[in-house]
Amino acid sequence: MRKQLALSRTVMLGMREYRALLYGEAPVQNGFIVGLAYNNLQPDLGDIDWVRVNLYEREFLAKYGDAGTQRVKTTINIRADVSAGLETLRAALIEENIFGTARIYLPFVIKLLILGALLQAKGALPLKADGRHPGAAQPSGRAKE
Repeated sequence: MRKQLALSRTVMLGMREYRALLYGEAPVQNGFIVGLAYNNLQPDLGDIDWVRVNLYEREFLAKYGDAGTQRVKTTINIRADVSAGLETLRAALIEENIFGTARIYLPFVIKLLILGALLQAKGALPLKADGRHPGAAQPSGRAKE
């Protein structure tokens, strides 16, 4: 399926980094990268702490500074099963209301997937059950009063 989207700088840089991590300099389409990220994360989709994945954006962008890739309006080709999975994830994020909004757009879901796939590749994917967050201080174990 062809999807016309405005992809953020985070998504463009993330896709470039994920592509380089898996394929080096090979010319791989962005839609394939999105599908690959979705398929790699699919077994854990319900267990991922998406709020902490979203928080990783600041740390991710910090290493790139201000130069280079910017936001892009583009059309990407995504397989129908991946497109349906993205819509299901989008609906789940809205239903869980973890971002405090009634609307979540597809480019935001793609951003979460790409950041999640990068974290997974680094072995730092934050899950709801374990409280991990890349770069954050570990919990002290003290109970809240």
